[in-house]
Amino acid sequence: MPNFDRIYKLHRVLKIHRHPVSEFTLMEEIACSRSTLFRTIEFLRDRLGAPIENHRGQGYYYSKEDGSFELPGVWFRANELEALLTVHHLINNLQPGMLDSQIVQLRDKVSEILQRSTTNPSHQFPTKRFRILASHTRSLAEGVFELSAQSIIERRQLEFDFAGRYSNDQNRRTTSPQRLVHYRDHWHLDAWDEQKQELRTFALDGMRDVTITEQPARDVPDDQLDEALTRGYGLFAGPVQGHAKLVFSGERAEWVSQESWHPDQQGRFREDGTYELILPYSDPRELLGEILRHGPHVQVEAPEALVILVRDSLRESLCRYG
Repeated sequence: MPNFDRIYKLHRVLKIHRHPVSEFTLMEEIACSRSTLFRTIEFLRDRLGAPIENHRGQGYYYSKEDGSFELPGVWFRANELEALLTVHHLINNLQPGMLDSQIVQLRDKVSEILQRSTTNPSHQFPTKRFRILASHTRSLAEGVFELSAQSIIERRQLEFDFAGRYSNDQNRRTTSPQRLVHYRDHWHLDAWDEQKQELRTFALDGMRDVTITEQPARDVPDDQLDEALTRGYGLFAGPVQGHAKLVFSGERAEWVSQESWHPDQQGRFREDGTYELILPYSDPRELLGEILRHGPHVQVEAPEALVILVRDSLRESLCRYG
């Protein structure tokens, strides 16, 4: 069977074009050789029943007589299926509220899209055989999410008491909310801190006594938000402090090489079979947790400050076990 992605891309190209598409264009679109293109066309036409026709000298196209052709079976990409199943899961776990009728319509629409992917229309899409599991979720105080979202939509300042993950000290914050971010099963608020006059990220589970004020919220341009809040690894804001050089054992090398830690990461396999990963970071706290997650299968080579931080954390952990 030809490569799944090539079949998918070829189908999409032929689906959206109303006129014949040349061999050269198809080869570029699905990134393959001429012989591979022919094999993909043959499989799509002869095995899957696609109405592919060839206009000599001009290229391939889908017959207008059967313009409704869709790929049989589950022909979603992994990220498409994940998105649909996640929406389906979230809808089915919502508590009753004012938007019940609209939610039902949305649920039915998602179910309809999933149903289209089944080979046999008489078979129901087996949603119960797909599971979306949340990990380490934390509950939010009543009204925190709703008021945060409302303040963003209405562009008004938001006040709240906040206690960070690494400190139990609560203090009153006045902020200009910019965006809500769902990261690793938790909600966070990117906002301009009016007291500290800087961009900060607040975990919603640390927010209490939330109030929307009448003061208009300050707008921060998207490029400034991205520059301040996404330059380093993870969620914490601030300028890049350095670049971590991590070396993973041969046992974890292949696995880690397929992971995306940061858009600007650099990775390579070393001659001894280990994998070297270099990525920028701003605040080492979250990166520390990720490093410790790999236990003895990772070693920090640079910078020295991060090496010391990891070493001290491991020593402290070891001391707790005598």
